Amino acid sequence: MNNDRIGHHRGRRFFSKKMNSHQKKWINEEKRNMKFRKK
Repeated sequence: MNNDRIGHHRGRRFFSKKMNSHQKKWINEEKRNMKFRKK
């Protein structure tokens, strides 16, 4: 909805807290992809 708010440090805290669990999942998937790409 408000994507430009994510870039500002005011909305960063709220965004990071809200998307923390989702971000962890996404980061794990990215790490897996990187491992597969290296191989």
